[in-house]
Amino acid sequence: MRRIAIAALVAFCAVGVAGAIVARAREAALGATIVPEDPALVPQVEAVIRSRLELLAGLHGASRWRMETAPGGRIELTLSGRPAEGLRELAEALVRGGRADFHVVASAEEIAAIAPEERGAAFFVAVERRSEWSLARPGSVQLSEQSHLLRARPEMSVSRFEGVDFRTEGLLAEPVIELAFLPADVETFAEVTGRCEGRRLALVVDGVVKAAAAVTGRVSGGRVELRGLRDRAGAERLAALLAIGALPCPCRLEFRGPRCTIQ
Repeated sequence: MRRIAIAALVAFCAVGVAGAIVARAREAALGATIVPEDPALVPQVEAVIRSRLELLAGLHGASRWRMETAPGGRIELTLSGRPAEGLRELAEALVRGGRADFHVVASAEEIAAIAPEERGAAFFVAVERRSEWSLARPGSVQLSEQSHLLRARPEMSVSRFEGVDFRTEGLLAEPVIELAFLPADVETFAEVTGRCEGRRLALVVDGVVKAAAAVTGRVSGGRVELRGLRDRAGAERLAALLAIGALPCPCRLEFRGPRCTIQ
């Protein structure tokens, strides 16, 4: 009986190892080269990308990755996992700027005051994507999008925050992100919020609206809270990305095969 049990255990382990080997063999592989615009900033670029990889790899289906610096100020990246489309999306996400831009939501009066042929340069449309638990269908997630017409020129841009804190509050575990500005940005944000009192201010990261709220007055303490995010996992991921900070310079992404350029 003992021999039978041992034999069964060995067979079970063998099947598990074989399954893992087959699954690994079915994984897709993607190679890419990241070329920073400023070769002197390669170490800083590599640090940001490594942190983003650790955060985003599982989300896009990457099980393994390798990154190394090559001559000529280039960073060689190899991703493995599945699906293949997820690996490509991950590579593209790694080289996005990541800067936090604060834009004023355009009013109807502003739009009407500008000639139609000039509106394309003065404003742009950005989408805010939301996901929340559906009340009509318990256990399912409801996706929604809202478009915002924003002034093209940001009121201020932030590449790095002094601190980013994520927490949940209340019985419904509402996600809250608290941003603490660096000393050099505290007065700028106070000036922006004072000037935009009564208006709506949108936080835009890589062309996507992450939050949009009415400004009720001048914020002079250098800290601001983002609420109403609904999607807990997305809010936590946003907080982590803001904590990592923006890339120090634009980077070009070259796939080994078809190429694309992302700033």
